[in-house]
Amino acid sequence: MTARLRHLVGSDALSGRFARYLFVGGSAAIVDLGGFVLLIQAGYGTAAAAAASFAFAAVYNFTLSSSVVFRTGSTWRRFVMFMALALVGVSVNTGVTTLAATWLPEVLAKVAGIGMAFGLNFWMNNTIVFRRA
Repeated sequence: MTARLRHLVGSDALSGRFARYLFVGGSAAIVDLGGFVLLIQAGYGTAAAAAASFAFAAVYNFTLSSSVVFRTGSTWRRFVMFMALALVGVSVNTGVTTLAATWLPEVLAKVAGIGMAFGLNFWMNNTIVFRRA
């Protein structure tokens, strides 16, 4: 890793938090997409599979966001706020996935849902859940 990249990822500035969130959020997206595919293959409907896989990925995301991205303690208050705001994210994710599935294959529709929710989730986490004093 170059010194510049190491400095960016190690920084607690917005750019460093975002760089770390790209990794954590990206891995959560893989968890979300993988869960979605497994649930679709198991016979669940698109909306149910999208919501369930998103919920599982949200718990994974909170755990890593607390320790890796924002470098704060995992408190019940933060967890409740994170999950409450994840309801906004799951609404966007599931809504986009369901709507896009009318034109796209289900997996591509889910990728669109994940992408839309990604930016919104980072903004909510950075400004509300893990807000700096």
